[in-house]
Amino acid sequence: MNKNSFNFEHLSSLPGEKLLNWLSVKGHGRISEFVSAFNSIANEYSIIDKTQESYFSYEKILQNYCSLLHLEYTETEWSVSNATLNVLPGVKNRTILTGSRNYTLLSNLVKITSEDDTFVNYFIDSSKLLDKAGDEFKQQLRRNSLETTFLPTTLLFAEYSDNELESISSDLGVHLNSVSPLDYVKALPSIDEYISKFGSSNIPSFVTPERFEEFSKINHEGFMSLNDSFNASTGLTSEDGYLYRFDPGGFNYQYFVYLNNQNYFINNEKIGIWKQISRLEKEYIFFVKNDFLSGTLIVPSLFKFPQIYLKTLGFCLGVPPVQIWPQRDVGKNPKMNYFLNIPEVVATTLIEEKLKCKLIFIEDNNQIQEYF
Repeated sequence: MNKNSFNFEHLSSLPGEKLLNWLSVKGHGRISEFVSAFNSIANEYSIIDKTQESYFSYEKILQNYCSLLHLEYTETEWSVSNATLNVLPGVKNRTILTGSRNYTLLSNLVKITSEDDTFVNYFIDSSKLLDKAGDEFKQQLRRNSLETTFLPTTLLFAEYSDNELESISSDLGVHLNSVSPLDYVKALPSIDEYISKFGSSNIPSFVTPERFEEFSKINHEGFMSLNDSFNASTGLTSEDGYLYRFDPGGFNYQYFVYLNNQNYFINNEKIGIWKQISRLEKEYIFFVKNDFLSGTLIVPSLFKFPQIYLKTLGFCLGVPPVQIWPQRDVGKNPKMNYFLNIPEVVATTLIEEKLKCKLIFIEDNNQIQEYF
C-alpha cells in the first residue's frame, strides 16, 4: 500500500493495470478477445504457462474484475463499467474508484494527488498479496497467484471533507455514486423474481433431463462436486423449485428451473444452485461480526453469485474475496470465499431476503466444519 507516492510508471507497468487499460480503451468485446489480450500480457511477463495449470480459468479473472465493479460479462461478451467513485460503508470518508480506467485517467489521478495534500489517496497493489501473506495461507494463495497477479490496483480515497469528494469527482471527470450498498441490494429482485425474468419454454422431446437432488459430500480434498448432485432417474418428474439440466448434444449443459408450472431456462447454473441452497434449507452461508470493517460474509467458493448480486458485495470494499480453507485440515470443510467489510444489514438483506437462504452467524472459523 502506498500513500500519495505511487508514480505513474510503476502503476502502469502492473499486469492488472495493463489489462484494465486495454479493457477501458476497447470498451466492450467478445470473450475470445479478452482471452487473447490476457494471454498477450501474460506472455509479456513470461507467465503464459500458468494458464495451462488445472486450477486456472479465464472466468476467475472475469469474476474478479466483476466483483471489483470494473466490468460485466456474459458467456460470449464483456463490457467495461463507467468510471465511478463509490463510498464504502461502515468506515468514515473512504471511497474507491471503479470501472473504466485508462492511462490518461491514471496520469491525471497521480497529478492531482501530488498537488493536493488535503486528502489521502492509497494505491493498494493487490498483486503483492502473496508476498505479504502469512505462512499459513501462502500455499493456498499460491494456487491463485496468477489471478492475484492480474488484479488491478485498488484506488482508495481517504481523509477528505464531505464537499471535497464532489471536487475530486469533477477533477477526474468520473461519476460519483450516491447509491449505498444497502439501497442497491434492497432494489434487487428476489431469487424467484430473477429466475422468472428468463424465458420459459418446453423441454425438447429428444432429451432426458437430470434433476438436482442433493449437494454431494465433501471428498478427502475438501471439494464438493455438483455433477454428483444430478440424477437422471428423476429428471422427468417436474417439481417446483428444482434445478434441471440436459445435454442438447455435444454442447454445454443447458439448465432450467421449474417454477410456477414453467420451465425457466437460465443462462448458467449459478442462480439455479442458489435456488437449491434455498429449497434444501442448507446452512452453508456464514457471517462473522468484526470490531473493524463491519463483518465478513463467508461463502463456499463453489457457489458463484450472479453478477447483479455480486455487485452488492463489490460496493463494500473494493478488493475481491479471499479464498482459503477455514481449517488447515481441508477434508473437513470446502474452500470458502471471504467477503470483507460487509455490513450485517447488507448481508442479511442479500442472503435471507433476496436469495431466500439461511445465514448462519458464527464467532470464528472453527465453527464452519460443524455444518459440513
